[in-house]
Amino acid sequence: MKRNNLKRNNLKRNNLMVEAVFTFKCYIRGILFRIIAFLGVVLILVGLNIDKISALFEEDEVLNVGIVISDENFSNDIMDNFSSDDKIKVTKLSSDIADTEVSVMDTYEENYGIIMFFNLENYSVDFHYSSSFPSDDLNTIGSLADGVNNYLKMENLNLNEEQLLSLTQNSINYIPHTSLENTQLISLFANILMFLILVTYAISLGNIILEEKTGRISETLLSYIKPTELLFGKLFGMLWALLIHIAIFVVTFIVAENLFGMKSDLVNDIFDVFTPKSLVCTVAMLLFGYLCFGLIFMCISSFVETVQDSNIPALVQSVFILCSYYVSFALTMHFNEETVYNLSFAPFLSIFTNIVYVSVIETSWFVVLQFILIQVIFVLLTGLITGKLFKRGITKYSKKRRKAKNSQ
Repeated sequence: MKRNNLKRNNLKRNNLMVEAVFTFKCYIRGILFRIIAFLGVVLILVGLNIDKISALFEEDEVLNVGIVISDENFSNDIMDNFSSDDKIKVTKLSSDIADTEVSVMDTYEENYGIIMFFNLENYSVDFHYSSSFPSDDLNTIGSLADGVNNYLKMENLNLNEEQLLSLTQNSINYIPHTSLENTQLISLFANILMFLILVTYAISLGNIILEEKTGRISETLLSYIKPTELLFGKLFGMLWALLIHIAIFVVTFIVAENLFGMKSDLVNDIFDVFTPKSLVCTVAMLLFGYLCFGLIFMCISSFVETVQDSNIPALVQSVFILCSYYVSFALTMHFNEETVYNLSFAPFLSIFTNIVYVSVIETSWFVVLQFILIQVIFVLLTGLITGKLFKRGITKYSKKRRKAKNSQ
């Protein structure tokens, strides 16, 4: 009895693997796989060169810099050194500026991307800057501030160049500020990626089932394998194709950035604001999103009997994804911590909102693991429910279809 059970389990695994390999091979040989790979590579190359491309169509941007000086006697010397560059707009600020004003700096609006506090008691500079400030300009202004500070040391402390070089203490204290707008880059980027994965892969699973069901190919397949093996075989086969695409995109990004030196401030901003927690949460939600939506779309498509009815599940799937995406987009733009956290217990929608929560709130690993555990439960329940419904739908045909088949 035990040997027979082992043989049956091995046959089930073999059937599932055969279906997964068949789905994988059919998809990667298709034109859609190549189109997605080509478009993904093009988008990566464009993203890495977006600064150079935008520079061709935009005028030079004026960078807003605020300066706070502890001793008004030296304000003219400091201001004159910074006013020599037309690209930099320098504004003298009051010495009692609040820290809250520094933390909301924004280069691209009317506020300041950099605020420097010149403390002439110990000749140090607190260099507050927005994390979205262009890196090249940041280094330029930082070097300029260091030069101005060294000039003040030489003039007031009667130091020569050799004595100045002997001072090993760094006089520039760089203090980065990450605004809410920067942290929203994570949720926007991750949710757009989630949207593209679901549209490309999860809906493709539903379309495969539609073609096999309406073409009566599934009847032949079900004579060899069980409905659940067909369901999960296609799910895992398409997942392999997704991983191949991701591998192609990662290799393209690494080669383009390291071998050809392609870089972009926008791409750097996205990666800079990612934390280990947000990265783990994003990857987990992408995986669970594919599994949940893929199972649902295959289940819905299994109940379609004719080609004429195939537009209905396609419409349902598209509306389902669009609604989830736009809800997460609205929550990103108008964030409310309590609302987003409560939505983590909502099936399917929480896949999008969890990314929003972790990207904006400095949360603990316990909350991240809680989100992942909830999604594991949702995936298991979705698998159990869709497995039973798929078995009923893939083997169900109306009386008209049966009569038509018998008459043939």
